[in-house]
Amino acid sequence: MEYTITLDKSSRKFLCPACQKRRFVRYYDFEKKQYLPEIVGRCDREVKCGYHYSVTEYFKDQHNLGKNISFKPLLKKSIDAGRPVDPSFISYEIFSKSLIHYDKNNFISFLGRLFDKEQIAFLIDEFKIGTSKHWPGATVFWQLDNNGKIRTGKIMLYDPQTGKRVKRDVAYIQWVHKILKLKNYHLEQCLFGLHQLPKAGTKHVAIVESEKTAVLMTGFYPAYCWMATGGLSNLSYSKMKALEGRKIMLYPDLGGWEKWQEKAAVLIQNGMDVQVSGILEQYCSPLDREFGFDIADYFIKEKMFPIKIDPLKSYEDKILAKMIKQNPALKMLVDRLSLVKANTKEAFVI
Repeated sequence: MEYTITLDKSSRKFLCPACQKRRFVRYYDFEKKQYLPEIVGRCDREVKCGYHYSVTEYFKDQHNLGKNISFKPLLKKSIDAGRPVDPSFISYEIFSKSLIHYDKNNFISFLGRLFDKEQIAFLIDEFKIGTSKHWPGATVFWQLDNNGKIRTGKIMLYDPQTGKRVKRDVAYIQWVHKILKLKNYHLEQCLFGLHQLPKAGTKHVAIVESEKTAVLMTGFYPAYCWMATGGLSNLSYSKMKALEGRKIMLYPDLGGWEKWQEKAAVLIQNGMDVQVSGILEQYCSPLDREFGFDIADYFIKEKMFPIKIDPLKSYEDKILAKMIKQNPALKMLVDRLSLVKANTKEAFVI
């Protein structure tokens, strides 16, 4: 279906009426070539804000106020209604041209603060990470399906020192198929990292929200096959059904546990073996929650700011207990280190 009014598909963001962050996507009328009023739209801070004033709600409210606004159908025309549309793909030539200039890639520079050259080379090859000239230093996270077909690529800009996504005047997120202005492109997304499946063997699959986290966790904990949905709201059976028959653990960012628990129930109803890890919710600090930590953030903290305790002190256990009391999130790291030392084979220890 083609709509006359949809959420703006450009990368432009406005100030959210609720949280006042420049993360607000407004609804746009393509027939009139104008935005709806500035309060009609959705904030992409789904966990921390969640504001969404839909087109339907807007028209109904206007009608209730006695405004002379006709609530016409949003559908403009039907395109082969009822007939499945095959997904479109990006050419291998375009994809391969991005697999260069890693010395100019901010995300790869950040990986250099965490891993050695051999590990970085492995992660680049494993996830087919690309470099984009759309913004200086930008990264391309390609979506390759389990047949190796290229669904699209997500272009993002990161800070090379902190590894955090750059969020200044614009969102610094764009799609390859949008930049190429490919006509009649039917995007059907898949999980980021799905192309690993044919060679994953008996590995369990671990699902996170962001592409960056999937890459980092593969470096930190390669015992699992890490994939990403690309966002909190992108977990769905249509994307996950390719994993049928696998044992799957979901690791949502802080604040996303309840939403993914609801979606996991749907997956289980469809016969999938899925669990939702609550370890972050259990051990996080209020500050961690405020920043919306994901599982990789704890590994980054340990790597860059390791816990140092003098082994000569007889009060080591008491000191560690005090530290954990001050910051409960440390317990997760301590437990994980203990499990690693014990060489445990238990599934999903993190």
